[in-house]
Amino acid sequence: MTAEEIKSIPARSGSPFTFTVDGSAFNPPAGATLRFASMDVDTLVLPGLPVGLVSRGSVVTVSYNGVIVFRGKPTSRVERWGRGDTHYEDVTFEGPWGNLARCVFQQEWSVRSVREDGTPVTMGMSTSRIVLNVDELGEPIDMTEQLCEIAGFAAAKCGFSYSKSAISAGVQVLPADEAQNITCAAAIIRTLRFFPKMVARFDYSKTTPVLHIGMPEATTASWCEGAKVLSRTLSRTDHPIVGVRISTSPGFVRITAGGQEFDTRKLDTQSAGDTDSIDCLHVYLPLEKGGGSNEYETLDCNGHVKDFWDVTSCKDKVFFWKQYHPRLKDVLQSNITIDPSSVKVVNPLDPDEIVTPFKYLTDLTVGELRHFGKNAVACRFCCKVKVETSDDIEEDILLTMDFVTTDAVQRTYTQMVSMSSQEGETLPEGLASALLAQRAGELESEDLVVRLGGTLPTIGDSKDGLFLQSMEVNCNELTADLHFGHPSYLSAEEMRDLLNGFRSRSMTTSQISRDNPGTEGGEVSASTGIQPLSSTEFCPGKKNKTTVKQSKGGGGSSITMDASGGGGSIDLKTSALQGGETVSVHTLTYTDRDGATHTYKVLADKDIEIEGGGGEGDPPPTGARIVKDIEVVAADDIYGNAMIRITYSDETTKEIAITSAEDANVKSRAVDGNLELGVYYT
Repeated sequence: MTAEEIKSIPARSGSPFTFTVDGSAFNPPAGATLRFASMDVDTLVLPGLPVGLVSRGSVVTVSYNGVIVFRGKPTSRVERWGRGDTHYEDVTFEGPWGNLARCVFQQEWSVRSVREDGTPVTMGMSTSRIVLNVDELGEPIDMTEQLCEIAGFAAAKCGFSYSKSAISAGVQVLPADEAQNITCAAAIIRTLRFFPKMVARFDYSKTTPVLHIGMPEATTASWCEGAKVLSRTLSRTDHPIVGVRISTSPGFVRITAGGQEFDTRKLDTQSAGDTDSIDCLHVYLPLEKGGGSNEYETLDCNGHVKDFWDVTSCKDKVFFWKQYHPRLKDVLQSNITIDPSSVKVVNPLDPDEIVTPFKYLTDLTVGELRHFGKNAVACRFCCKVKVETSDDIEEDILLTMDFVTTDAVQRTYTQMVSMSSQEGETLPEGLASALLAQRAGELESEDLVVRLGGTLPTIGDSKDGLFLQSMEVNCNELTADLHFGHPSYLSAEEMRDLLNGFRSRSMTTSQISRDNPGTEGGEVSASTGIQPLSSTEFCPGKKNKTTVKQSKGGGGSSITMDASGGGGSIDLKTSALQGGETVSVHTLTYTDRDGATHTYKVLADKDIEIEGGGGEGDPPPTGARIVKDIEVVAADDIYGNAMIRITYSDETTKEIAITSAEDANVKSRAVDGNLELGVYYT
């Protein structure tokens, strides 16, 4: 039988089960079996299907009386050969719990690093190291919140949906529980391990299966009334849990008694029920101890503070100025005279503000020193000096030097910059009572085989106070094998076996470092402490120097500053220069369109060369005027002179006498006795 032939076979008359594969209806051969279980994989087994009916990724649905009760994909196919060329295969389909059992649960953790420029940065990274029952800040969350986190992580990946209204496990808080490399299914079971009466199942009646987790209703299901029971078995187990006692050691406190120090230790406990019975469940839970850490930083003043002398007492001494000012470096100390009345110390940012220096010079910043509690101030030392040599006398030379002064001495300073602490875990309130409530009552279980009625039983349905934990449905015989009762670990002995290995580590490691930086990857800002008064680095070897010198003649170089005549002004601002830059006399080389090279001396930070200037189509240099018109206003005289008038683009004019073939502003040449003028930039 082929895949197309099996789709053409009508369903058995009166059968409430219908099947589809990828939306097409088909009637499977005999032997179709459905299995459902709480916190386990729902499966559909279809033996003897023709090869080609389903393929990897196919979706099969099963409906009972028009309501979809299963939706799944194939997970195994066992192919068999029949007579002739017909091939058959036995196919097993799984519901979404199979995906939950393969998908590894991950949580977002913050990762702190440092960029190449030294600035810190925090990034988010998912990892299979998880901490259950706390949020990303390490704060406790209840069971419902934890299960919603797991479901939210897995829903889209595993092919189901969820809502907070469908997950209701109560508000009980459990101790933080660290694990690694576990699946989403294992994380759900791990969260519910203390609460065996909880049920986790899927509702397939929606377009997408919906995950339901919670405590079932205690009312007996309606389908139980009038159900035809084919067989019934009732089992009872003695020695149910009658009490719960949880203990933990929260740490120790150091006290002094009788002149000696002792570490006092204690146990915190929670109890519920009969704790004297041998059927009392005794549980020891190791909880995380509190902790703390301190962070220190150092400031190295060794070699950064010059304490050879007291600056406050030598600021007007010649040796102090000769030691640091480059203007006096090559001058004999005996040739230097300081005007005592001119010595003052001012604020470099406000020369009118007098400041009092501290004892020592330093190349550290004001901010660095004040951050460590040391006094510091930026100072500009000012004075007038006279320098007398064998061939020259310079008087009233104004000298300035900028330094940071401090009272810090040569040593390494240490201080604590941060202190962090973390409180230890405590036993969640009501945990003992919650555990006992889940285990109270007789240890009964009931197995039924029933003839199916109008409604298919659902995992979690109640019958006489017992909950439906699992069932197997024969789709051809229309019977269901049902198991009501409790999980196997409700007894004290089985519960102790379950607890073996739980929280075996000494503490939950650093769950607070799960601090979530957010999707934008939030960046940590570095604290720089107290800011310096200025961005300038004041340190020995870097001084601001101004020298005005009058030449004595003899053809030497000179600087002439003439403020007479009502002319303009010259503004020289050192603030326009970057740190370490110096402006001095450099050469500007300019090549015009004819290849002629012109050189000029300019104030600049480096030599400058301009090639190809004045070419056709090139814009004129900044500030240049373009020659608009040239006309001869006086003919050649007997000496060959001529007078021309130049009109510029700004409508100004200039008359020039031409006495040779070239002029500083106009180039000309004689052609047939006439003067031909070329127009160029001037």
